[in-house]
Amino acid sequence: MVKLKKSNNFIQLSHIVKIMKYTKKYLDNLESNSEEEKLVIEDLLSKATKKDNLTSAESEYVFMLTQLLQGVNPTDKLDHKSFDCCKQPYFKNNYLIYAGNLNGSNPSFDFKGEIESGRKIVEIKELEEEHQEWLPNLSKFNHKDRLMNLIASEANIEIKKN
Repeated sequence: MVKLKKSNNFIQLSHIVKIMKYTKKYLDNLESNSEEEKLVIEDLLSKATKKDNLTSAESEYVFMLTQLLQGVNPTDKLDHKSFDCCKQPYFKNNYLIYAGNLNGSNPSFDFKGEIESGRKIVEIKELEEEHQEWLPNLSKFNHKDRLMNLIASEANIEIKKN
């Protein structure tokens, strides 16, 4: 929990921060190490812990935090697998890293450098498991959700191309 000093401006900012949804633009433009950033981080981690609904931008931000802060303080248990909201950003991140290297034979890199082979094997396996979970959704075109029908159609076009 972040401890912050109290002032009239702080109380107002704290109240506003805890009731709003954060846009990608807002999160991208937060001043690093500012009181506002600390409040937003505290709020998003609290919401993620309580499994509140987060926007895509908020989920991406929580995932990014888990990646940046992983291993910084050994007593912190900040792991993306602890937060349901990180599942899609984690998949997206891995898809972008391994899309052209699904057999893992080539070096793969993230923002920390080259990914070691053990981690690469685990993450490629997780991508394959996600793929297998999605296959039934891609083989039908009568979803109640119009977006799911569009996704299935587009995915099948891409599969036929390759």
